[in-house]
Amino acid sequence: TDDADRDEVAKGLAASAAAQVMYAMGDDPVPVAR
Repeated sequence: TDDADRDEVAKGLAASAAAQVMYAMGDDPVPVAR
């Protein structure tokens, strides 16, 4: 349905925005990974 498609797009945009914010806060958003 259109609603499901909109939900998927919204989730994708939210995840992308969150990733960009984390990356902007530091070049290594997950320092523990080192």
